[in-house]
Amino acid sequence: MDFVQSIKQAFKVVELNDHAIRKVAKDQSATWPAIIIVIVASFCGAFGSILFPIKYGPVIYRPTFLEAVGHAIVAVFLFLIIVYLLHLVANHLFQARGDYLSLLRVIGHGYIIGVLSLLPVLSILVLIWGLVLLVRILKDVKRLKAEQAIIAVVLVGMVIFVFLAIFQDLNADNLYGALYLVPH
Repeated sequence: MDFVQSIKQAFKVVELNDHAIRKVAKDQSATWPAIIIVIVASFCGAFGSILFPIKYGPVIYRPTFLEAVGHAIVAVFLFLIIVYLLHLVANHLFQARGDYLSLLRVIGHGYIIGVLSLLPVLSILVLIWGLVLLVRILKDVKRLKAEQAIIAVVLVGMVIFVFLAIFQDLNADNLYGALYLVPH
């Protein structure tokens, strides 16, 4: 599958197209395009906070360029870890079948929706639809029941939340860069 075809498939995955999800899962040539999509979407999210700083009252969160690059790199690694944890939970807790790379390919293609995070105001929609995508992809690729897929997503979400809380990455300053006060 060439990259242009991968982008077309990615939009079909976001639309929850069963055929596209199965096709991407089986297509070994779709692995690198999935990783490229994840990298691009991660950089969009990171640079969105530079272009459109997040403002809460008198406080603005805006990362430096290097912090944004660092956030994007961390986001890619975090993505890979989350997919691996979903794979482990599905296979070991629910005796699902399927390999890690099949799951990575489909979730990676679905991650094209992360490009919308270039506009931070859309990040909540990306998060919500991303959760819907994860549940649907786990159902289709790992053949889980809806309840099992939801439990897997919640469990992995809790593990990641605790991990990030321990390492202080839930601190808004760490997520969005340096803290600046806006003069009134």
